[in-house]
Amino acid sequence: MDKLLDKMMKIVIQNAAAQRGYLILEKEGEMYIEAEGSVHNDETKMFTSFKLENSREISPYIIYYAQRTLNDVVLNDAVNEGMFMADPYIIKNRTKSVLCTPILSQGKLLGVLYLDNNLTTNAFTAERIKILKILSSQAAISLKNALLYEKMQELNKNLEKH
Repeated sequence: MDKLLDKMMKIVIQNAAAQRGYLILEKEGEMYIEAEGSVHNDETKMFTSFKLENSREISPYIIYYAQRTLNDVVLNDAVNEGMFMADPYIIKNRTKSVLCTPILSQGKLLGVLYLDNNLTTNAFTAERIKILKILSSQAAISLKNALLYEKMQELNKNLEKH
């Protein structure tokens, strides 16, 4: 799973022209940060199900909106326009470009991909969003398979104990 998340985050950040990216997975209705990638760091930071609400690194409001509506959130100049201008995270960090997209598998939410770029406005063009949609649909398949594999391994361990 760690190798998958590392590769996925690097590919997504590179192709979307993001500075940072986060993968947030839904587990039993709760949102957990699982991975963080950055153009400034070659290694993807892995988390062990870090609750979104405990993070100060990203805007939970944008993520919860994408989770609830299953719609993309594209902010071209987040601090100066759009429905999240009053978001404390946006105000504090003077955030410029944000792209938050749900990761769906067969219409069901697996998680959310959150990307930002504080160097430039309008970082996430229609072309880049289209590429990201293709990548996220592939990621959904890979994530679902990896999660099923982890669950199977856990069941096998439990069976071996008995």
